[in-house]
Amino acid sequence: MGSAGRTGVNYTCWRVLSVGLFPRRHIVSLWLKRWHDHTVGLIISSMSIQYIHLTTPTPREWAQIEQIYTESFLPAERDPFPVITEGVEHSSLMLLAAQNGADVIGLALVTPLLDIPVLFLPYLAIHSDYRGQGVGGGLFRFMIEWLTEEIDSTALVWEVEPAPPDDPTHNRSRRIRFYERSGADLIPMTNSYRMPNLETGIGALPLWLMWIPLRGERRPLEKSEVIAWVEAIYRTDYPDHMDLCAQIVEDIQKWEAPD
Repeated sequence: MGSAGRTGVNYTCWRVLSVGLFPRRHIVSLWLKRWHDHTVGLIISSMSIQYIHLTTPTPREWAQIEQIYTESFLPAERDPFPVITEGVEHSSLMLLAAQNGADVIGLALVTPLLDIPVLFLPYLAIHSDYRGQGVGGGLFRFMIEWLTEEIDSTALVWEVEPAPPDDPTHNRSRRIRFYERSGADLIPMTNSYRMPNLETGIGALPLWLMWIPLRGERRPLEKSEVIAWVEAIYRTDYPDHMDLCAQIVEDIQKWEAPD
């Protein structure tokens, strides 16, 4: 799958964007069960926007999801859409959505990593008409709360584009700060992380990893732990590119924290 650095929201798409928790005074219904037609999920309603775990999207919802997905991510960053639909239908991908009435206006896709109790967020995107209005932040907060309550995992990890060193106003810098305000941390030793080009299969896109704990306290990460995450991301999402994974692992092993 693609990377969290491919994030869809005010900068088109976030491969993942962080946010904080909703003010309780704005929550109309919390953990409300919704049963209608083919959709079963958990909803948090804030004003007219609802955040939901969408298990069986209708054809109309799938069409809206596909539009957001294809408009938000470059071909090099995204899987073929049937990979997404099959993942959701077979429960290898969890689909969390923002809805305005009957319309899907945002999506987050989460997958368990193979062999370790950690989740990976390959895609988070908001419809272009709703960017910059807090919808992405609301979806991220809902996602963290839902995953913490419903899934037995220790952490959520995602890919993010590196920020230009001398341009703090750049979208990528703002994206990283957004996640950090939401309680996420950049992982410095992943400064040589890359994801494969999903369009051509040749070359790689430079990214970093970010993470947020879902269990326990925030703590410094060990190299061995980060390497296990990288290897699990590649086994899960990029199994045909384990040679690239080996290069990244070697770079992490050589990494030294700055004085």
